[in-house]
Amino acid sequence: MSFRTVCCVTGVGDANDALSKVLQLCQKTNSHLSVLVIGVTPQPVAYDYGTMSDSGWAEDFAAGNVEVRQRVEAVEKTTTTGRYFCRC
Repeated sequence: MSFRTVCCVTGVGDANDALSKVLQLCQKTNSHLSVLVIGVTPQPVAYDYGTMSDSGWAEDFAAGNVEVRQRVEAVEKTTTTGRYFCRC
């Protein structure tokens, strides 16, 4: 038994156009689709005397997490066909 899996990496700012093309490819080749949604958060500020709590960075981090979750939900709506779907 042979398995085919297509891995698609997408970011929070990407449109669904490329994702729909990957879906078409998967349908044509009867492949499974694995999607990785990534987001980048800046590093916390480091000072000479060590890392200190920075509420601005924490807010940016939380906002980045919200953006990633929103993108995951958009990908789920686009890719869920009722067959073999797993959210990690």
